Amino acid sequence: MNPVSPGLSAIGNVPEGMQPFILARLVERALSEGATGPASLVFVARDGRRMQRLADVLPALMPGHTILTLPAWDCLPYDRVSPNAVTLSARMATLAALTDPMTKGAIVLTSVNALVQALPPRDVVATMSFSAKAGAVVDSERLIAWAAGNGYLRVPTVREAGEYAVRGGLVDLFAAGMEAPLRFDFFGSTLETIRSFDPESQRSTGSLKSISLSPMSEVMLTPETIRHFRGRYTSTFGGNTADDQLYAAISAGQRFPGMEHWLPFFYDRLDPLAAYTGPAQFVFDDQSDHALAERQDQVADYYEARESARTGDNPAGATVYKPVPAETLYQMSAGLAALAGGQGVVLSPFASEDSSENAGGRMPPNFAAERGAADTNLFEAGGQAHRRTRQKGPARRCRRLVRRHPRTVDATAGRSRVEADEKGRELARRRNDAARHHSLRHARARNRLRDRCHPGLVRTGHSRRTHHPPYAAQEGGERPDRGVEPRRR
Repeated sequence: MNPVSPGLSAIGNVPEGMQPFILARLVERALSEGATGPASLVFVARDGRRMQRLADVLPALMPGHTILTLPAWDCLPYDRVSPNAVTLSARMATLAALTDPMTKGAIVLTSVNALVQALPPRDVVATMSFSAKAGAVVDSERLIAWAAGNGYLRVPTVREAGEYAVRGGLVDLFAAGMEAPLRFDFFGSTLETIRSFDPESQRSTGSLKSISLSPMSEVMLTPETIRHFRGRYTSTFGGNTADDQLYAAISAGQRFPGMEHWLPFFYDRLDPLAAYTGPAQFVFDDQSDHALAERQDQVADYYEARESARTGDNPAGATVYKPVPAETLYQMSAGLAALAGGQGVVLSPFASEDSSENAGGRMPPNFAAERGAADTNLFEAGGQAHRRTRQKGPARRCRRLVRRHPRTVDATAGRSRVEADEKGRELARRRNDAARHHSLRHARARNRLRDRCHPGLVRTGHSRRTHHPPYAAQEGGERPDRGVEPRRR
């Protein structure tokens, strides 16, 4: 039984699979109490796979509710590559939605790895979006400059998220969080139409009256952010930047692979997720405290490895990685309560004295003790579990299991074997007799039907048939013998 983290309450008796129903109950409670913030609840899964599984289930359980996902970077700490474009797109779409005044009562799904990492300032993200309306006066150069400065890659033909292309008065752009790319048709300084199109065929599929675009990167390259980066970089690592490719690229206003790992150098400060969600309640998955401790230890190990390599002896011409201090990008000493802003609850599959609420769920039997015992009949244990089961579904499944399997598990041999008892033999004998009787009845009915439909056919062994002349053509016009001929060997 895991103790509840300090500063958090707990909801006990929440077995695996019951989390979506608990979240739906908490969201309804928050909305009934008049929650007016951008988010009504934030669920923190212990890993990204559980977060995605919940994101697939919740829309069917809570239709009509806004569900936002904030995945963690899909790269290692202090890596030389940037996160995947799909991951960055989902993150920035969620952050932009949380800064939109129209977003109310959304459900935010994230993971421990994403929660421990700091985010760009909320006020900066609020100004990073681009809004346009068809028929309005919009400068195409302003749209192009916005796409170039917010992480979009210029390509000849747009096919993936995070790309944009310019062809005369047409600007194609695959925005973050969009299912299809958009085509902006300009006539001079007027935006005539906004159309979605298929990235494979490049044909238009629909039209939009207005659009709000989200950035593709957490780093916005503006004269202010570039100046801030140059000052923080040189003050941390010294002024020797002659052969530094990262420093040269950022100073020239160009994007560099992996530049997101120097995120603290671009802004005055970084904000936690609680700054975006407001007074929303944080709900933590079971074992989230262990996942948080492992993530903090992993970040510390990677930082120490990078820092020791930077300060050690490096061969001439080698590219030296200069990591930002771990505490500037990650919340290294914060616990779950601090990450939640002081208001959070933990879902636990167990019941404890620390639980402030009992969800009423029960752990299903796993028969671990029965499997380890050599003198225990596993299916008899299943029958006992069936008798203790009150729900109709589990009871029906257990009843079917006990009826169909007159077997036991030999724990010493590690495999199933048919028990040599009278009950099992009698049940097998009855099943064989019933199957044989059913087969004979089916064969007799089939033969009677064949006699009525094809009187000229004589039945032989297996599928062999011979044509018999009509009754009138035989001597005396009598019905021939229609017995089954013996099989020829």
